[in-house]
Amino acid sequence: MSQVASFLNPKSVVVIGVSREKDKIGRIVFDQLSAQKENVYGVNPHAKTINQRKIYTDVTLLPLDIELAVYATPADGVVNEVEKAAKRGIKNHLIISSGFKESGPEGLIREKKLQQLIKTYKISIQGPNCLGNISPVFKTNISFGATPLKGSIGLILQSGAIGTAFLDWAKDQKIGISHFVSLGNKIDLSENDFLEFEGKDKNTKAIGLYLEGLKDPQRLLDLAKEISRRKPVVVLSAGKTKEAKVAISSHTGALAGSFASSEAAFSQVGIIEAQDLQQFFLLLELLGHNFPFAFSKTLVITNAGGPSVLLADNLASQGFTPYLPDDREKKKLLNQEIGFRNPLDLLGDANPARLKKTLDIVPNLASLLLFILLTPQENTDLMAMARIISDFQKKFKGTLIVNLVGGERVVLPMNYLKSKKIIVSTFIEDLVSALIKIRNYLATDYAILKLKKAKIILQKKVEADAEVIVGAKKDPEYGHLLAFGSGGIHVEYLRDIKFAVVPYFSYQTLETLFKETKISSFLENPKKLWPVFVSLINLLYDFPQIEEVDLNPVMIGNNYLRCVDVKIKV
Repeated sequence: MSQVASFLNPKSVVVIGVSREKDKIGRIVFDQLSAQKENVYGVNPHAKTINQRKIYTDVTLLPLDIELAVYATPADGVVNEVEKAAKRGIKNHLIISSGFKESGPEGLIREKKLQQLIKTYKISIQGPNCLGNISPVFKTNISFGATPLKGSIGLILQSGAIGTAFLDWAKDQKIGISHFVSLGNKIDLSENDFLEFEGKDKNTKAIGLYLEGLKDPQRLLDLAKEISRRKPVVVLSAGKTKEAKVAISSHTGALAGSFASSEAAFSQVGIIEAQDLQQFFLLLELLGHNFPFAFSKTLVITNAGGPSVLLADNLASQGFTPYLPDDREKKKLLNQEIGFRNPLDLLGDANPARLKKTLDIVPNLASLLLFILLTPQENTDLMAMARIISDFQKKFKGTLIVNLVGGERVVLPMNYLKSKKIIVSTFIEDLVSALIKIRNYLATDYAILKLKKAKIILQKKVEADAEVIVGAKKDPEYGHLLAFGSGGIHVEYLRDIKFAVVPYFSYQTLETLFKETKISSFLENPKKLWPVFVSLINLLYDFPQIEEVDLNPVMIGNNYLRCVDVKIKV
């Protein structure tokens, strides 16, 4: 933990490759650090002072108590500089420079030399080919990116470009960040080291990871399983297609793992997986607001009948239960000429006073998810309504989301609401999709059930109500994957198979696989299949050399279960 802290909040730091030119990366990093810390040093063989600070001509002349070295020099000189710094006693090294394995064979050779230095001098390296780190909590920016607002979102990203995009978006959305980490090529420190740190950090309430490959998948799952019980972990993983894997290799030199494996493993340990970059940003925005997210009922208040009906349909189709006003609330609403159904329609001539009276009637419940959907009609004072919503939010215990549908006229009230840390959007469908993922995360118990031994009885020529396949395959990153789906002659053309990883498999996992396949149309529940999975898992633990297991078909009848054919590859 102290090792990682040195990369986020070093007591002393040197920038190797600081330039006289203000727009160079080394100079940007140096200037930002100089504005924040006292013990900041620079190395440039051709300069004596920069930004009124003494500059050293060589690493060997530096003081002996430097905690972190940052490198912004051409790649061909990095190895030599790291070795000199390591001999000088510097243990922590952040390499921003690019030109390593992402660039080809020569860069790969450089990385291997750096890895040898790690072993020889027992040093730690972050990068190379990264943006750097930013920690608003520690008031430290060791990067060439802009410093964001202080907040509760921790970010660990393998792409510097996505990192800068998120920082720009967070600034626009008035979203705060606790720690921002750019991993680069991960020759030493990886997502796991920083995930462990942010998982224990009290300032971080939600963690977001963008990954193009995993260095130690098993450790990631172990960490996420423990951390997700206390705070949400959101992951966006790249490499879902062959084309993407080729692009990743040229980007960071990472080898992307199996998408099916990742998807199965993440869901089992409580990771919230984002489907795309937009949803990744949105999930973190929602989680960063520290809402209770305990909603069991939804209520929509609107001045626009059409869009609100679409929203209500969307919510209902996703299993959200509408809140219905009681008789006392109905009477108050009727007195104001407001329809007492859900959505509560303020009507097209709605004014700020009517909105305030309606909000005064809204029950102050932590379990309520409240949407306020407004459009800029001719007599609508959206700015005044935004101020009323802001006052309401200060005392509201539930989750509030504002949807402003329009163009130029919604910009000012939208920015005002964002400045008050209220979630506001123009595309409500995206918000609903993200809320579903958060709801599912909160509703799931990720306790892993203990496995009990059971026997599988094999018998030929059996007829059954359903035929399923149960199998296993050894994955290079996640170990053994379990497979379940439609079996028998249906395997090839239905392709109705879902996966899960062995270490985190539970009966709850089996129920999830069951619901996601067509088997649920034929059987009420998967209880009869549990002994099969228990026996298979025990087999895999006893014989880890097994590469593949194929139990197909497993025949299920009213009072029996039979495995008709078994294939094992070692």
